[in-house]
Amino acid sequence: MTHAADAAGAGLGFTVPPGHVGFAALRLAGRIDARIADCAIARIEPGGGGPMPEHTHAHDHLFVVLAGSVEIRMDGTTTTLPVHQSMLVPGDALHSVWNTAQIPATVLGISLDRAENG
Repeated sequence: MTHAADAAGAGLGFTVPPGHVGFAALRLAGRIDARIADCAIARIEPGGGGPMPEHTHAHDHLFVVLAGSVEIRMDGTTTTLPVHQSMLVPGDALHSVWNTAQIPATVLGISLDRAENG
């Protein structure tokens, strides 16, 4: 039997965990050795984003696109993230986030304090 959640994720990388019904999951990240410092949902209008100029800081970001798509500009490269995709952005890399699409984007941003080594 196929359930709506099972069918909704078909072809998008969603999988049904063993023992689940009507439940599909998409892995966004593996192990992250960091403490969550902050977490926010951003709504970015078409043409919106920032910061200008690109910036750096002590914490890393895990960006997860919940709706629409965004461009992550990092150290001179641009990566387009569609809905349901994520990217870990090191805080020491020059970076910014932009919506170059024609519809609003919604992005979950999780700020991560890096784990101490040693």
